[in-house]
Amino acid sequence: MRSKEQRKRRALRYPGSVISYPYRPALLLTFLLCAGFGAGAYAVFFEALNNTRGMLLTQTIHLDVQGATRVLWGVFACSLTISVTGGLMLLRDLFFCPLLEMDHTVLRIPAGLRLRQKEIPLAGIDGIEILTSNKKTFLAIWHAGGYDHVMESQLPDKAAFAHFVDAISERIPAI
Repeated sequence: MRSKEQRKRRALRYPGSVISYPYRPALLLTFLLCAGFGAGAYAVFFEALNNTRGMLLTQTIHLDVQGATRVLWGVFACSLTISVTGGLMLLRDLFFCPLLEMDHTVLRIPAGLRLRQKEIPLAGIDGIEILTSNKKTFLAIWHAGGYDHVMESQLPDKAAFAHFVDAISERIPAI
């Protein structure tokens, strides 16, 4: 892991041309969700394996033992899928650190589940606004291709977020 000072130096290496920051999602939260769904899948697996009772859903749907077992296997499959997908995302974010980059013509932001970056031409940005929701601050970016946002908590620190907001404000054409 890099220290905060090393990340700041890396981000400010080329202050006039390219701005680049590591863009880290909430790794602890991802881990806890994966562990929770994994534990749920583990528990439901043994419940489905040893099921000897029926099931009553919302007082209207009555399932026999076989129907209840099928429902439990379905819940197991969903929980396992969510846990494995989250684990793969966690590994991706640990080993392939996504970057938030901006030069004088384009903004590149991490594109969700993919390793690629989404490119937004600065000339195509219709508006930006700093918003706060549930004590989370983010920069909302409206552009020709839709809407995206940059979370303050996923940048190295608050100063990096402020620097990024200032830089994008200077580089986009007049709104």
